[in-house]
Amino acid sequence: PALAESFDLQGQSGIIVAGIYRDSPALRAGLQPGDVIRAIDNQPIIDARQAMNQVARKQPGDNLSIAIMRQGKAMTLTAEVVKRPLIRRQPETPAQSSPQEQSAPPEQGSAR
Repeated sequence: PALAESFDLQGQSGIIVAGIYRDSPALRAGLQPGDVIRAIDNQPIIDARQAMNQVARKQPGDNLSIAIMRQGKAMTLTAEVVKRPLIRRQPETPAQSSPQEQSAPPEQGSAR
Protein backbone atom coordinates (compact mmCIF):
# COMPACT_ATOMS: atom_id res chain seq x y z
CA PRO A 1 0.00 0.00 0.00
CA ALA A 2 2.77 2.49 0.82
CA LEU A 3 4.54 1.78 -2.48
CA ALA A 4 1.29 2.12 -4.45
CA GLU A 5 0.58 5.37 -2.60
CA SER A 6 4.02 6.72 -3.47
CA PHE A 7 3.21 6.11 -7.16
CA ASP A 8 -0.15 7.91 -6.78
CA LEU A 9 -2.19 4.89 -7.93
CA GLN A 10 -5.19 5.79 -5.73
CA GLY A 11 -6.41 2.20 -5.36
CA GLN A 12 -5.85 1.33 -9.03
CA SER A 13 -3.94 -1.70 -10.29
CA GLY A 14 -0.73 -1.74 -12.29
CA ILE A 15 2.82 -3.02 -12.37
CA ILE A 16 5.95 -0.99 -11.76
CA VAL A 17 8.69 -1.07 -14.40
CA ALA A 18 11.90 -1.94 -12.58
CA GLY A 19 14.20 -1.88 -15.61
CA ILE A 20 14.30 -1.81 -19.40
CA TYR A 21 16.44 -3.94 -21.71
CA ARG A 22 18.86 -1.99 -23.88
CA ASP A 23 17.75 -1.67 -27.54
CA SER A 24 14.34 -3.16 -26.68
CA PRO A 25 10.89 -2.33 -28.06
CA ALA A 26 9.95 -1.10 -24.58
CA LEU A 27 12.85 1.37 -24.61
CA ARG A 28 11.99 2.49 -28.15
CA ALA A 29 8.36 3.00 -27.06
CA GLY A 30 9.56 5.32 -24.30
CA LEU A 31 9.01 3.17 -21.19
CA GLN A 32 11.20 4.18 -18.26
CA PRO A 33 12.06 2.60 -14.91
CA GLY A 34 9.50 3.79 -12.39
CA ASP A 35 6.63 3.89 -14.90
CA VAL A 36 3.50 2.06 -13.80
CA ILE A 37 1.88 -0.01 -16.56
CA ARG A 38 -1.86 0.30 -16.05
CA ALA A 39 -3.20 -1.37 -19.21
CA ILE A 40 -2.03 -3.07 -22.40
CA ASP A 41 -4.37 -2.72 -25.38
CA ASN A 42 -7.04 -1.33 -23.05
CA GLN A 43 -6.91 -4.42 -20.79
CA PRO A 44 -6.18 -3.47 -17.16
CA ILE A 45 -2.97 -5.07 -15.89
CA ILE A 46 -3.00 -6.65 -12.44
CA ASP A 47 0.34 -8.48 -12.38
CA ALA A 48 3.46 -9.19 -14.45
CA ARG A 49 2.25 -12.61 -15.60
CA GLN A 50 -0.88 -11.07 -17.08
CA ALA A 51 1.22 -8.40 -18.83
CA MET A 52 3.54 -11.04 -20.33
CA ASN A 53 0.55 -13.09 -21.53
CA GLN A 54 -1.01 -10.01 -23.12
CA VAL A 55 2.17 -9.33 -25.08
CA ALA A 56 2.64 -13.02 -25.97
CA ARG A 57 -0.78 -13.08 -27.69
CA LYS A 58 0.56 -10.66 -30.29
CA GLN A 59 2.59 -11.53 -33.35
CA PRO A 60 5.95 -9.95 -34.20
CA GLY A 61 5.27 -6.74 -36.11
CA ASP A 62 2.01 -6.00 -34.25
CA ASN A 63 1.72 -2.80 -32.24
CA LEU A 64 0.24 -2.58 -28.79
CA SER A 65 -0.77 0.39 -26.69
CA ILE A 66 0.61 0.69 -23.18
CA ALA A 67 -1.24 2.94 -20.74
CA ILE A 68 1.14 4.14 -18.04
CA MET A 69 1.40 6.51 -15.13
CA ARG A 70 4.63 8.50 -14.95
CA GLN A 71 5.16 10.84 -12.03
CA GLY A 72 1.39 11.07 -11.52
CA LYS A 73 0.59 11.76 -15.19
CA ALA A 74 -1.33 9.34 -17.43
CA MET A 75 0.32 8.59 -20.78
CA THR A 76 -0.18 6.10 -23.60
CA LEU A 77 2.81 4.65 -25.45
CA THR A 78 2.93 2.40 -28.50
CA ALA A 79 5.35 -0.53 -28.72
CA GLU A 80 6.06 -2.85 -31.63
CA VAL A 81 6.12 -6.53 -30.73
CA VAL A 82 9.24 -8.39 -31.86
CA LYS A 83 10.32 -12.02 -31.76
CA ARG A 84 11.72 -12.86 -28.34
CA PRO A 85 15.52 -12.87 -28.40
CA LEU A 86 17.64 -15.83 -27.40
CA ILE A 87 18.39 -15.95 -23.70
CA ARG A 88 21.93 -16.81 -22.70
CA ARG A 89 22.20 -18.68 -19.43
CA GLN A 90 25.33 -19.14 -17.39
CA PRO A 91 26.48 -22.73 -16.79
CA GLU A 92 25.07 -24.21 -13.62
CA THR A 93 28.31 -26.02 -12.75
CA PRO A 94 31.96 -25.19 -13.41
CA ALA A 95 32.23 -28.35 -15.54
CA GLN A 96 29.99 -26.80 -18.19
CA SER A 97 32.15 -24.53 -20.29
CA SER A 98 29.74 -22.79 -22.68
CA PRO A 99 26.48 -20.92 -22.06
CA GLN A 100 23.33 -22.57 -23.28
CA GLU A 101 20.98 -20.67 -25.59
CA GLN A 102 17.27 -20.92 -25.19
CA SER A 103 14.46 -19.20 -27.00
CA ALA A 104 10.75 -18.79 -26.52
CA PRO A 105 8.36 -20.55 -28.89
CA PRO A 106 8.22 -18.61 -32.18
CA GLU A 107 4.57 -17.64 -31.70
CA GLN A 108 5.37 -15.58 -28.61
CA GLY A 109 6.23 -11.92 -28.84
CA SER A 110 8.16 -9.58 -26.58
CA ALA A 111 7.89 -5.91 -25.86
CA ARG A 112 10.74 -5.82 -23.36
